[in-house]
Amino acid sequence: MASEVEICNLALQRLGQQANLIGLSENSVYAETAKHSLPIVRDSLLERHAWNFATTRVRMPKMKERPIGWTASYKVPSDCVRVLTVYEERPKDFWEGKTWVVEMQGDDRVVCTNMKDPILKYVRKVKNAELFSPMFADALAWHLAAALAGPIVKGDTGMTVGVKLLEHARYYELAAITADVGQRRTKQDRPDAPWISGRGV
Repeated sequence: MASEVEICNLALQRLGQQANLIGLSENSVYAETAKHSLPIVRDSLLERHAWNFATTRVRMPKMKERPIGWTASYKVPSDCVRVLTVYEERPKDFWEGKTWVVEMQGDDRVVCTNMKDPILKYVRKVKNAELFSPMFADALAWHLAAALAGPIVKGDTGMTVGVKLLEHARYYELAAITADVGQRRTKQDRPDAPWISGRGV
C-alpha cells in the first residue's frame, strides 16, 4: 500500500514537478505545502463516502446531562468524520424509537436519541495511509495535486492547472467509490413492516 510520502510525490508528479520527497518534515517548499494540505484533503475525501476501510461501529459513552426532548445523549468519537447511522442491536420494536440527531453540547459532538444502548456506525479519520484502498490513494493523490496547484504553480496558470486536475480528481474519486461499493455485501435482516407481513407475501 502507498505511504503518505508516496501519495504526496505522486501528487507533485501530476503537477509536473520533479520533487522526490523523503519525508514530509524535510526543509522544502514541496514538503511544507504537502504536509499542511494532505490532512484537509484526505479528511474531505473520507467524509464524502462510506469507505469500507474507514467504516466502523462502536458503543458510545453516555453523557451525564439528559438533553431536552430526548432520553439520553452519547458522545461521538473524536475520530468521526461522518456519522452514517445509529441503531439498536436488538430492538424490541423496529418501528418505534429510532429517531436520532447529531448536535453540539459545549465542545462535544453528541448523538441525542431515545434508543437504549445505541450503536454508532461512522466513517473514522484514517491517518495511516497503508490502510487506504489503492483506488482511494490514487484519487487522494489527484485531489492533493489540485490543492497544491495554486501554491506551487503561481498565478493564473496555477488556477487553470488546479481546475483541470480537479476534473481528473472527481473522475478517479467516482471510480474509487464505484469499486468500493462493488466490494460491499449487505444483508437485509430487519423485519417486514406489519402491513407487509399481513398481506401474506
